[in-house]
Amino acid sequence: MEQQFYLTINKSCSENFNKFDKTEKGRFCNTCNKEVIDFRHMTTTELIKFFEENQFSTCGILKTSQMKTYSHHSITQPKRKFNYLKTLGFAIISLFAFQNVRAQDTVKEQINKSASQDNLLTGTVLDHEKAPLPGVSIVLKGTKIGATTNFDGKFTFPQKLKEGDILVLSYLGYSPKRIKIGKDQTVLNVTMDAELIELMGAVETNKPYKSKR
Repeated sequence: MEQQFYLTINKSCSENFNKFDKTEKGRFCNTCNKEVIDFRHMTTTELIKFFEENQFSTCGILKTSQMKTYSHHSITQPKRKFNYLKTLGFAIISLFAFQNVRAQDTVKEQINKSASQDNLLTGTVLDHEKAPLPGVSIVLKGTKIGATTNFDGKFTFPQKLKEGDILVLSYLGYSPKRIKIGKDQTVLNVTMDAELIELMGAVETNKPYKSKR
């Protein structure tokens, strides 16, 4: 099972980060006698790498938009090498005829299944780094009808929407968005804007990474 962790600061610090002495990874707090790591400009990949390699109690400053669930699934995977694809070439060719016949047998079933969902709004929600954002609340304004994005940032709204309907998208650390639905619109892809809110304190994870060493 893929390992995940959630970053949070349960109790923020009232000290002024900008008055601390600079260090290689952030600044040093003389009150707590600890280095405060500056996570604000780290990418998702850099954050994951940091918590893979460090298991000690960490003080840090981060943006509220960074307080979310992380996993290796959040990192864009590199494309497979051509040689690997070439090795699979023969197997793909040999299976093509079988797959083609099976596709013909199931095409009617797929059409009937998709026909009932053609009018439902689907889409993807991304964070400010263009990575999928899970757990985004998507609610039809004035109602309690809504949906939530899955781990891949995807969603399907549970009922048909009409022109002029307004969806409200919200997620901790991001500015709420209000989207007006257009005529016959069935696809909605949104990038959320991170709020410029920063918190400093003891950074906690609900399931820290274990060192490979």
